[in-house]
Amino acid sequence: MTMLSIDTLLPDLRQHLADTESQSIVLIEDLVHDAQTLAWRGRAFCLGYMWHDEQRQPDELARLGLQLAPMLGLDLADLVSELLLGYAASREDSRSREWEHKLMRQVAELDGLHHIVSAANSSLDLESSLETVAETVVNVMNTDVCSVFLFDRNTGNLTMRATHGLDRAAIGNIVIRLGEGATGWAAQEGQPLVIHDVLDDERFKVVSRLDERPYRSMICMPVILFANSPDDYAGDQLQGVISVQAKLPRAFREEEVHFLEVVAGELAFSMANAQRYQETDERLHQKIRELSTLQRVSAAIAATLDLGTVLNLIVEQAVVLSSSDRADIFQCDDETQNVELIASWGGKWDERLRRVILRSITEAHPVAIVNAYDDTRFPELAALAYSEGYHSLFSLPLRIGDRVIGAIVLYTRQQRYFDYEQ
Repeated sequence: MTMLSIDTLLPDLRQHLADTESQSIVLIEDLVHDAQTLAWRGRAFCLGYMWHDEQRQPDELARLGLQLAPMLGLDLADLVSELLLGYAASREDSRSREWEHKLMRQVAELDGLHHIVSAANSSLDLESSLETVAETVVNVMNTDVCSVFLFDRNTGNLTMRATHGLDRAAIGNIVIRLGEGATGWAAQEGQPLVIHDVLDDERFKVVSRLDERPYRSMICMPVILFANSPDDYAGDQLQGVISVQAKLPRAFREEEVHFLEVVAGELAFSMANAQRYQETDERLHQKIRELSTLQRVSAAIAATLDLGTVLNLIVEQAVVLSSSDRADIFQCDDETQNVELIASWGGKWDERLRRVILRSITEAHPVAIVNAYDDTRFPELAALAYSEGYHSLFSLPLRIGDRVIGAIVLYTRQQRYFDYEQ
């Protein structure tokens, strides 16, 4: 029996295992060689163990035992039992390793979340917090890049504010429109975008200044405040997007996506708090500028009775205070509904403005045009937007007591949401 080999006993199996570069060949040959010694049990156990490691099926292993037992003069039940015992031991060891790795990942994630929460709560310096978050996410998820984008509701753009793995010169200089590329898509849709290979996804767009060509897989996670599900999503809840990238195509696990969702949840609060702090500081300075302007206008009124001089000063300061590109003051005749431009900073009368101005005057209520290119209420403004380059308009009625006598209109070349304070 010692002269037997796998080539003479099972030539077809020998060829099949050779074709698949299986390490089981050596163990089968050892089993054949030691079949008449006490070592055969150990050989059979090792063969079963390797069979599982090579991700082969247990029924195939049992059939192999049924074939080998009579050829080697071994008890059929004993041989099959040893083979399957080895297979089961390998399976249990594999499960133990999997649980160990899973536990280690969870510990790493918890440690990472601790760093992220600490960074979010330790300082109102948002940029420093975001840098810590980006670095921590890369370390925990074992990716190559993590970047954080903040959403500006006035412009509808996402601006990179932190990155770990990409050129830091891009911070503050990379701007992505809502809906543009994978990052813009996730922001617009309000849901995660997981891409196994960017070469197969048309939503991915290469930003040339970032040199993203080496990166093949990514997750884009929107940072949304108080959104419990995609159905709750609203644009004013969007704070930004956090994205991770890896150089190789990668099937991100569900646990990894969930981890990034938790990170985004923590970021939502820190982003909102920091932005509110910044807005409060900006509003304080704005109030100071407004008081200074009122003093200047009051001084001008006291120094001259020339109404034109005063009105021109008002529109000039309106442009400065509102960070607009143009301001007009219109006077309206109650009886004839005639609208007359009486002061302007940066513009001239255009008939296409009439309906907007009359609307705010007759309704005694402000009228905001966020996007003049496609506002269905005033379709005539599209031509004005294309010719003059103004994206947003805001018409505010002017009153003397209960009487509306005209309107002041502000224009911006960038898309703009005018708030109550303004």
